[in-house]
Amino acid sequence: MEKRFPNGLTIHVKERIPAACINYIGIKYIIADDGMVLETTKRADIENSLALISGLEIQDINVGSMPQVRKSSQMAACVQLLQELIMQGVINNTKSISFADGGIYLSTRNGFTVNLGTGDYLRAKIGTVRGVLAELGKQGISNGIIEATVPGEATYRPEN
Repeated sequence: MEKRFPNGLTIHVKERIPAACINYIGIKYIIADDGMVLETTKRADIENSLALISGLEIQDINVGSMPQVRKSSQMAACVQLLQELIMQGVINNTKSISFADGGIYLSTRNGFTVNLGTGDYLRAKIGTVRGVLAELGKQGISNGIIEATVPGEATYRPEN
């Protein structure tokens, strides 16, 4: 809100946009980039348009609030990752995000698995992965594993 003297008021509204989907006990929850749960859905095809998040240790989840997780660092990393994927323009190529074994793993829609390690330095890690994916695309490579656990460094290996 912004007061405009002598008798005015300006309200600025920012709409939350769906960024990802969490499947929890059989119910799909659509979340915004800030982690807020926007709605529930039973649509099976929602995973084709939104990244599916798994591995969060959820205690409680309700529409209109952020999911309650056992480790607050998980939700903070999730929100930071979603915002970074959106900002760098790669959220639409992200099929799934997994918080497993203390690490963060991405699956891309074009067949790559990306290990990001911890939630530290996500901007640098995502930027590096974008560069690696672009170079692999030029070489005609369409799947494999990218290790990007160190900011600014990434290695590629075929899946086999």
